[in-house]
Amino acid sequence: MPEKTVIRTRRFMQNPLLHRRQMVVEVTHTATRAPTRREIRDRVAELYHITNKDTIVLTGFKTHFGGGFTSGFCRVYDDLKHLQKVEAKFVQCRMGLAKRVERSRKQIKMQKNRALKQWGTKKTTKKN
Repeated sequence: MPEKTVIRTRRFMQNPLLHRRQMVVEVTHTATRAPTRREIRDRVAELYHITNKDTIVLTGFKTHFGGGFTSGFCRVYDDLKHLQKVEAKFVQCRMGLAKRVERSRKQIKMQKNRALKQWGTKKTTKKN
C-alpha cells in the first residue's frame, strides 16, 4: 500500500454474542488509487495484531465523490468457526472460505416447493 494511505478506525465495538469486534474503517488515499480489500485487510490485521487474516470481513466500502476518501465496515471474528456460523454464505464464497453451489433457478424453485409440500401433514376428520 502506498505511503500516503492512512487507515483509521472509529465506532469500535465488542460484540460478545457474535464473538467479534466491529468497526468503521476510513481510508484516506490522497493522490493514489483506492486500496484493495486485501491491502486494507493486511493493514487492519497489523493495527489490531491479528494472526489469522481470514477472520477479517470487510464490507460496504465506498469511495466518496472526488476520490481520496473511502469508508466501509469491518468485522473481526474470534475464530473461523464463529465466522462460518454468522456470516452470509455469499460473503464466505467471496472470501474463498466456502464453495458456491451451481444450480439453475428452476432447480432452486423446485426444491423450495418440494419442501413446502413436505412441511406439514394433511389433517383428516373423523366420521361418526
